[in-house]
Amino acid sequence: MDAREGGQLEKLPEILRQLRAENPATLVFIEATEDALLRRFSETRRPHPLGHDRPVMEGLRRESVLMASIRKLADVVIDTTKFNVHELRQFITRRFQKTDHHPMMVSVVSFGYRYGIPADAD
Repeated sequence: MDAREGGQLEKLPEILRQLRAENPATLVFIEATEDALLRRFSETRRPHPLGHDRPVMEGLRRESVLMASIRKLADVVIDTTKFNVHELRQFITRRFQKTDHHPMMVSVVSFGYRYGIPADAD
């Protein structure tokens, strides 16, 4: 979930409460410093999703305000400022991997029906 959800953000506390009543769940909030986020947006040359035609910093500040209540609900807050994507993946895998369970492997294959179903599809 991110700040683009708009009004749906307000529903999260109730949805989370209902989910936790039936299943164990952990809410993870992922963040980074403003400087790191500015650098990342600059490197990708993408506008901030909430900034539209405004500077990236305005979008970041608006997002921070919108997400503050969700951050307070989080069980775990992960600061990704010093992580690259590979380090973040390793960190999350180590942090949430259950040692008493065998991991499930998921394979995703993209194909077009007009070319036929892949031979190894089940």
